[in-house]
Parts: sequence; structure tokens; C-alpha cells
Amino acid sequence: MHKTVEQLHVDLIALIKDATTIPTVVRGNDNSPEENGVYASILLINAAQSGMPALFFERETESGIPGSDPEAPVDPEAQVKISASTNDEAVFSLQIYRDTDPFEQVRSLRRYLATPWGKEFLSKKGIIVKQISDPIDTDYLVGVAWVRRISLQITLGFSAVESRIVSTIVEIGLEVNGEEQGTVK
Repeated sequence: MHKTVEQLHVDLIALIKDATTIPTVVRGNDNSPEENGVYASILLINAAQSGMPALFFERETESGIPGSDPEAPVDPEAQVKISASTNDEAVFSLQIYRDTDPFEQVRSLRRYLATPWGKEFLSKKGIIVKQISDPIDTDYLVGVAWVRRISLQITLGFSAVESRIVSTIVEIGLEVNGEEQGTVK
């Protein structure tokens, strides 16, 4: 399974709605009109792979059970599943607007992540929350009125797996300058 940025947006929006009382969560910088009332916006800042990919090989044995026993007989018609797995992370900016106590919303999110139901939510989505930064008060002026806003960053961790199934080559003939030299297994 490979998580896309779209899936991460959907997962994070669902997480914020489940963990807080914020009624509306939108994507940041999507050129939509500003929401009325309390709302939050999320914006992807960075998505990166951490570390080198791990490579896995799976093939069927005579018994039909996938495995990697080098002593097991190989079916020449069997296919091999090759997978590369990475541990990735994505950093999102979360902005909470017009809430009377936006700092309580952040505390609520942190408490939620410590609960069994919060852990179950993350497990089902295949993500972890690696870090939530301290919120920063970023109120701004519109006309003559101040609009309440805080900003923070949320770092999500997730595994990305890319797999392909390939046919196995058990034995090939070896020729050098037109002369058969034997076989390679």
C-alpha cells in the first residue's frame, strides 16, 4: 500500500474532527472563500522519505505457502513478489481560526492521541503522529478587527510500500561467442 498526499489530507482532517470540537476543517491555500465561524485549515509543508528502503522477496514453495526458505524446491512457474518499504513522514501546518480557546483544541488533540480510541484511529489509518509543535498565537487584523488564530505543525509518520510480482527465472542457458557453455541456475 502506498499512502498518497490526498489520503494523508483526508486522514488528518478526520483526525482533527474526531479529536476536537472544530466543526469545519479545510485544506490551506485552496483558493476557497474564507469560512464563517470557527474552523481549521491544514497545509502540507513537506513530505520526505527517512532512511533507505528495505527490500523484501516472497515466493511460493512447493506447498504453496509463501516463504523464503532457500532449501525449498522452486516451482519454475512460480512468481516472486518484490517489495520495497520506506518509513516516510509528512509535515502539515494546522491553523485554527476564531476559536475562543484554540489552545484548548490543541490540548484536546494531544489528549485524544493518548486514548485507546485515538490509538485505534491511527492504527486503522496506518499513520502515527510523530510530533505536534507548540502552538503559536498568530492573530491577524482584518479592517479594524483582530481575528483569533493559532498555528502549529503536525508531523505524521507512515509506511509506504511499493510491490511488483515478477516471473522467476530458474535456469538459463549460457552462450559465449555462439558456443553453449552450460546453464546458470
